[in-house]
Amino acid sequence: MQYRIVHNPRKTAENETELFSPKPQSVQPVRVAFLTTGATASASEINVNSLTPWLEVAIVGEDTLGKPVGQYAFDLPGCEDRLRLVSFKTVNALGQGDYYDGSRAR
Repeated sequence: MQYRIVHNPRKTAENETELFSPKPQSVQPVRVAFLTTGATASASEINVNSLTPWLEVAIVGEDTLGKPVGQYAFDLPGCEDRLRLVSFKTVNALGQGDYYDGSRAR
């Protein structure tokens, strides 16, 4: 498993699991370093968190922002406003995903 999108207990039917999809040219690294800044967030942090159960991961640079959540857009009827509400969090194969303080540079 690469990562899982987890909704609240009333929306568990909408949870999704994303699997790694090896390709013929794939390599099997034992460690990976990510270059990060304080603005590294969300989708980039999913990559760091997803690999952590499977190999040695290093963060080089600044601590990341800390955004293990995602949003859905909700259009309001009768107007042009759109709300983007935090609706789910992402976790790795070990269920880890509460990096709200960011991933730490090592």
